[in-house]
Order: sequence, then C-alpha cells, then structure tokens
Amino acid sequence: MTIKKLLVPLFDSPDDRQSILRAVEIARALGAHVTVMLSGGHLSELVSADPPSYGRVKPWLQIEARTLLAKQTEEARGAFESIVSEHGLTVTDTPDGHRAGTLSFEARRGPIEATIQEAAVFHDLILFNPDNCTAGTESLGLTTVKSALQDCGRPILIAPINVPRAFGSNIAIGFNGSIEGAHAVSAALSILSAAKSVHILTIDTQKTSVEQGQKLRSYLAWHGIRSEVHATTPSDESVGARLLGMVAAVGADLFVLGGYTHNRIRQTILGGVTHHVMRHARVPVFFSK
Repeated sequence: MTIKKLLVPLFDSPDDRQSILRAVEIARALGAHVTVMLSGGHLSELVSADPPSYGRVKPWLQIEARTLLAKQTEEARGAFESIVSEHGLTVTDTPDGHRAGTLSFEARRGPIEATIQEAAVFHDLILFNPDNCTAGTESLGLTTVKSALQDCGRPILIAPINVPRAFGSNIAIGFNGSIEGAHAVSAALSILSAAKSVHILTIDTQKTSVEQGQKLRSYLAWHGIRSEVHATTPSDESVGARLLGMVAAVGADLFVLGGYTHNRIRQTILGGVTHHVMRHARVPVFFSK
C-alpha cells in the first residue's frame, strides 16, 4: 500500500500544534500530503438537531452552539494558518504539482469518531499523538484511537512528538503469524521497501512459533525487502513490554504491529499487547487491524 494522504484529527489540545508539525515531517519522509481535520464534536449535534425537542430552551442552545462552533472553527483555522506562515509550509487542496509535506485544513460537523471514520475513506493513514492515549482508560483521545483502529479500515500511526525525528529508516515488525499482523505488514510495504534495515521480532510462546518470523522473512524477500529475524522466549515481562524492549535493542525508529481489538457490548476493547504498546512506545507505532 502506497501512503499519499495522512489524516490528523485535532483534539483541541496544547499538543495539536506539535502534532501537525510532526505529521508534516512524516509526510515528507513518505512523500505524502497532510489533512488537518477539526471535528465539531457534540456542538454539531446541537446545531443540527431538528425538530427542537427541549421546548423553549432548545432554540437558545442551538444559537449558542452555533456561535461556539463558529468560534472554534475560526480559532483552529487561525492556528493552522499561523503554523503554515511560521514554517513556510505549502497549503493545497489538489494533487496538482504535489510536493511531499503539503497541507490542507478541513472542518467537519459531527462527533469526532464519526468524522474520522468518514474522512478515513479518502486517506491512507490516520495519525495520532500518543499523549491522547494516556490520560485515562476512557479518555476521549484513547476512545477515539480505539474506534479508529476498529472501524475505519485504515492503518493508524501513533507518533510521539518529543522523540528523535528519524522515521522509517530502521523498522521493527512485531509478528506472530496472525491475520492482523499480516494486514499491518501489507499496509506498511511501501515504508518497509524504503527502509535501510528491517527487523522481525518474535516471541516463542504456545501461540507463536519462531518459525512464523522466518516465513515472514521469506515473504518480504519476494518483495525485495531484506530482513533479519530476532527471536526470544517469554519472561516475567508482559509480551508488550518484551516487544518494546526488543524494539529499543535494535534501535528501530518505527514499529509495525497488528492491532488486536474485540467488540464487546458495542465497545472497542484493545488486546493487552496493543494497549501496552499504544501507551508506552517511545517510537512511532504503525498499527493495522
């Protein structure tokens, strides 16, 4: 899969600015464009609600919500334009004369999870700041990231903003032979093809055989990608912690991993490895379900 369009949702957070700049750096490395997207959130629901259902209070709420939504959009667009001006970035809405690292701004009405799902159809990768995943188990950011992984049909990238800026030169793949892992590898093939080195990480357990790593090494070779297999046995650490230790040991600047999720009572529940890596990785992590 060739990655040419990145989607960066805003969270009305102090880190939004750095998330945009980090996305531009990654887009330049990938030869891609960045769409910065603002969601109207619950304000959109108040604005569009029809017919009124709260008596005389509802019209007043709608007027107030419309005013706040317009102000929110104006402020976000102003911040976007400020970043563009300060850093000499290029804004475009068309692929004509496309250069890596161009940007565009888009405001959508609706809850953030729904707007991300709608926009993802026309993007190749969704980028999140991991700080949005650590505030709490049910934080808006973490819930949104889980929803994107589960429902959008696109890979996501959890990209720290305060780490060394190298990206995609030395890549680690956490692999256990699962369908999710295979999807992650396929989605990342264009990045893997451009890497200087690729490391396949496997942990020999009852569910995972080291042989799976060798099979992946052979598969990548058919795509012209040379790789090295690193196998280890279980320890007192969790699988997620052990994998992150292996990522650090090989000096990887990107970690590719299958994202494991389960539907339970209409909620997205992350598998233990996915959840641990999402919250504790210190390098960008490329997830696909």
